[in-house]
Amino acid sequence: MDLKQIGLFLSISLLLVAAACGGDDGASSDQAAGNARVIRVVPSDLLKFEPAEIGVRVGERVSLTIDNRKGSTLHDFTVDAMPVHDVHAEGDHHAGAHVDQASLHVAVEGGKTGTIAFDVTAPGEYEFYCTVPNHAAAGMRGKIKVTG
Repeated sequence: MDLKQIGLFLSISLLLVAAACGGDDGASSDQAAGNARVIRVVPSDLLKFEPAEIGVRVGERVSLTIDNRKGSTLHDFTVDAMPVHDVHAEGDHHAGAHVDQASLHVAVEGGKTGTIAFDVTAPGEYEFYCTVPNHAAAGMRGKIKVTG
């Protein structure tokens, strides 16, 4: 192989690797991570969530990442009375993540992320919101729609 052929081979190889790796940095990602569906939610210092609506199915394993790396203040993601089980939290979330009966809560300082994984167990519409004072009232809310 001459130098020109080697260069062409390397260029094509890099393009194939880049295409295989993706590079989606959008607000949500529905890619499978093992057996869990990965969903990325970005809280904004403009007091909104991106996306503001999430769709999942009963029986689905969800890995929900609250990505506050671009934020400068604490935000959280709270869902009351959503039937889930097998809840696990991980990441560098400051205030922690927990489940209390059927509620989910992940609090994340600015510049950090937090992840909570769970199995969805019942259909319905469930509101999520930020519990930081005045954030939900200013519109920092959304919905999780669970289908059967």
